[in-house]
Amino acid sequence: MKNTGLKRLLLLIPVFLAVAVAVRIDLSLKSVSAVEPQDILAENADEIAVVLQKPVEGSVTSPFGKRINPISGKEEIHVGIDIAAAEGTPIALALDGVVSEVGENRYDGNFVLVDHGDGLFTKYCHCREVFVKNGYCLRRGETVGAVGSTGWATGAHLHFEILKNGKYFDPAWLLTW
Repeated sequence: MKNTGLKRLLLLIPVFLAVAVAVRIDLSLKSVSAVEPQDILAENADEIAVVLQKPVEGSVTSPFGKRINPISGKEEIHVGIDIAAAEGTPIALALDGVVSEVGENRYDGNFVLVDHGDGLFTKYCHCREVFVKNGYCLRRGETVGAVGSTGWATGAHLHFEILKNGKYFDPAWLLTW
C-alpha cells in the first residue's frame, strides 16, 4: 500500500509528543544551568523522566534567560519564567515534594521553595497568600498559594523557577502545557 512512509510517521507522533512532554534529567548532573532540551535528552541510564504540572494556567509573559528588567530597566538573567494569571489564582505544586522554605523578600515577594529530592527544587514567587509551611509534605497538584504581585512585580503573575543542584534552568522544557 502506498504512503507507508506517511503511516510510519503518523505512528511516531505519540513518541514525539512523549518527548515533548517529558525530558530526561541525569541525577548525577553537577551543572544544569540554562540547559537546552537536546542536552538533557542525550543522557545515560541513570536518568529519570520528570514531567512537571504547570503551576497555573496562563501565558508566559517573560521567558527564561536574558531580558531587560521591567522595573530596574537593566539587562539581567531571568532565572525563571513569569506566567500571567489573575490575582488569587491557586498555584499548584509542580511535583511531589517537601516545603523547604516559606519566606518574603524585596524581589520575590512572598515565596515558597519546595525540595523534590536529588537536588531538584521549584520556587513559586510573588504569592498574594501562601497556604503551606516549612516541612509540609505535598503531592503534585496540591495548592501552595495564590497568585499575587508582591515584591518586584508589575502586576499579578507567578514567577516560577527550577533549580537542580543549585543551578537554574528553563522550566518551559519540563512543563506539561
